[in-house]
Amino acid sequence: MILTLPALVVTISIGTGGPLDPLGSTAADVIDGLNRIATTLDRVDSSLRSAVSTLKGAESSATDAAGVTKSLGTAMADLADAADLRVLGTQPFAPLIPQFTELSKRSAALSRSLATTGTSLGSSRADLVALHDDVAALADLARSLNRAADGSAAPKLIALRVVTSLLLAWLAALAALMLFDARRGVRHPK
Repeated sequence: MILTLPALVVTISIGTGGPLDPLGSTAADVIDGLNRIATTLDRVDSSLRSAVSTLKGAESSATDAAGVTKSLGTAMADLADAADLRVLGTQPFAPLIPQFTELSKRSAALSRSLATTGTSLGSSRADLVALHDDVAALADLARSLNRAADGSAAPKLIALRVVTSLLLAWLAALAALMLFDARRGVRHPK
């Protein structure tokens, strides 16, 4: 009889989804995990959208800056050529020629560097767009799995709980009858 009490407690717990129900807690953990995954993926997706927008702006800025510095380099080269002007046999702007030439070279180098950066930002943005699409698909999958685990799996778990509860109740009843019969046999031997 003492052994049937724990079996009865486990049976009731499984039948009602109580604390001793391993099926209910596992299903709840799976559903909770899927909710957390979907929420996290939504946050990552939102961050990726922001990063894509930021990279688009940075790419545009780098491309524009490359154009400006290229124009500046060309203007400095033109100024260096113009500074080579002779007035009455002297070159009054000759000391500025090396500075204009240096600024022209540095502006051209900066222009090339900014153009390369713009191209790199463009390819990084394209990679992030692809990653954004993948993360959005994974978030949709997690939500879909969660709906499946929360909705259609619930009747199956309830049926499994009922069958398990009935089986345990039957075994507990058999054990109680066997104990009762054994106890009766000990008291009244044949």
